[in-house]
Amino acid sequence: MYAIYQAGYSIYGVGDTFEEAIADARPWMDPDGDGPELEQRLCVVGVLAFRGETYGELYARPCTARLVAEVQEYGGDCRYTINEDGYLDLEDIDVA
Repeated sequence: MYAIYQAGYSIYGVGDTFEEAIADARPWMDPDGDGPELEQRLCVVGVLAFRGETYGELYARPCTARLVAEVQEYGGDCRYTINEDGYLDLEDIDVA
């Protein structure tokens, strides 16, 4: 599973494959179809790239099933993090 997201901002697309995540993100990232190719703007990272993202850059990264479910149900405006295995994942929030 993959997510397309802007570091520090929202998740724009998710999918079982990289291609599905790109297709899911395209309406948000290039709604008129006249901008630069989405794929050319992406930094594609794997699970070994834990940190060092640049705020505001677009990334494609493997993600967890629970992140995909959250985004599909509620949209990409959720709190996320890179988990200890290098996957984009929902941020666990402690509620006191």
